[in-house]
Amino acid sequence: MPGTAMHSRQTAETEFLDKNNWEHEDTMKLISQIALGAALALGAGTATIMVAQPAAAQEAEEWKVDLSRDGRNAIAAANEAFEAQDYPTAEAALRGVIADPGNADDVFVANQVLLNIAIQTNNDPLLDEALLGMLNSGSGGLTPERELQFRSRLANTAVTNEDYPTALMHFNRIVELQPGEPATYYNVGVIHSRMNNEAAAYAAYDKALDAAAASGQPAEQDWYFNHFTKGLELGEEMREPLKRFYAAYPDGQTIRNLVLLYRDERNLDDTYLLNGWRLIEFADGMADGNDYLNYADIADRGRSIGEASAVLNRAIAAGILSADDPQVLSVKEAVGEPDPLEVLVELEPEVEAESDGTLAASLANDYTAIGEYAKAVTYYDRAMEQGGVDMRDLNIRKGIALTRLENYDAAIAAFEEADDPDDITLADFWIAYVEAIA
Repeated sequence: MPGTAMHSRQTAETEFLDKNNWEHEDTMKLISQIALGAALALGAGTATIMVAQPAAAQEAEEWKVDLSRDGRNAIAAANEAFEAQDYPTAEAALRGVIADPGNADDVFVANQVLLNIAIQTNNDPLLDEALLGMLNSGSGGLTPERELQFRSRLANTAVTNEDYPTALMHFNRIVELQPGEPATYYNVGVIHSRMNNEAAAYAAYDKALDAAAASGQPAEQDWYFNHFTKGLELGEEMREPLKRFYAAYPDGQTIRNLVLLYRDERNLDDTYLLNGWRLIEFADGMADGNDYLNYADIADRGRSIGEASAVLNRAIAAGILSADDPQVLSVKEAVGEPDPLEVLVELEPEVEAESDGTLAASLANDYTAIGEYAKAVTYYDRAMEQGGVDMRDLNIRKGIALTRLENYDAAIAAFEEADDPDDITLADFWIAYVEAIA
């Protein structure tokens, strides 16, 4: 992965870009599980149900219970058995009420006591059964706050059991109970992803980021990462997601990881990634000396020989690589040093005698390698006028030179000429980055 001289695609589902420890999209943002230490008090046909509230601690609500005569008697007997820690007897009495209830409140309260039994006996399946029973009781005791707690627990259990349709059902209801809660949308996205509902996952991640922005809550990097990954898979328009990601996490490492993710998702040859490495270095995203060696190697293979040597010189000057490093010496021996300015100036008259733009483009690349960006722009333009060259490649290189000159509007215009309107390209990465820093 990133940071090694030879890149290989990650295959383990639980790992993505280890440099930033971004989490895999299967990582749930679980809503706090409920504190289920409920207490039941019976008397005069009323019961006080104590259930901890979600998020901020809230006062427990009092709920007037209207139990049927038979239900009250059976639940009272169950409660006595419960107090005596005779849980099998208590459970049997409660199941009798649930099987033949007098009304909805009978079902709710019987399941409430069943819940307490589950807590005392550490019986998770019984606990979830009791929660589901209260959810389906139709009783007025099921407040929105309690429903949120119960569904949060049941959704988490369903995820653990890989019962994704059930988890999705609960999370969709939680969305209705907590409209605008970013983590809930994110969880919906995770579930859709596990169910291979890629478009729905992308839409849910999009809503999670929108909700986080609206609420002022910072979204975590893996939210942006999963949104970006799904967009790549679906062929979505990715310029705005790129800009939003970089605006939230404006560092070179973000650019680096996204460029390399793009390479891996599209199975691109490294030579195509040369403009990506140019962006990574420009954004201060180079991780270590291996990144510079990779960049130089790709520049050499892409026939940008002067650039290959210049990249290594910059790394040596910054103390990132040693001039005596065997790998550095090997590359520099192969590519030599960039031609000095005076040599390039002597080549300028020859450009006009050429029938196509090949020499002008080469000269522009050499000027870029030694930092003469204004001259580079001149000769990129001349190469495109003469023709016979890759117009998209020259426009992106021209855009890079203009970015170096801080002529951002002209740079964006050049990148637009290099872009493919039907697909994401490295021009989109440059446009997103330049628009973010302009």
